Amino acid sequence: MSIDTPPITPQQYEVLHGGGAEAAEIAQQRLSRRRFLRRSMLTIWGLSTTASVAGALYMLYPNLAGQFGAALTVGKKSGLSSSCQTE
Repeated sequence: MSIDTPPITPQQYEVLHGGGAEAAEIAQQRLSRRRFLRRSMLTIWGLSTTASVAGALYMLYPNLAGQFGAALTVGKKSGLSSSCQTE
């Protein structure tokens, strides 16, 4: 600021510059330890929740490789030993 111009209030600055005073105040604030820990914990919680949901959806989505419930070739019936001896 030059010496000739009178100081302006934050409200006047905001009107003149389109919301710059509030943004400047937010930028001047330091990131406290509590805020950092809170944000990091929320980030980790969000990432783990996202991974859990993605894993559950991947597990529930049908596998089209024909592994579960597919027809198995075992051989002839005469080649198999029966569990019931009365037959």
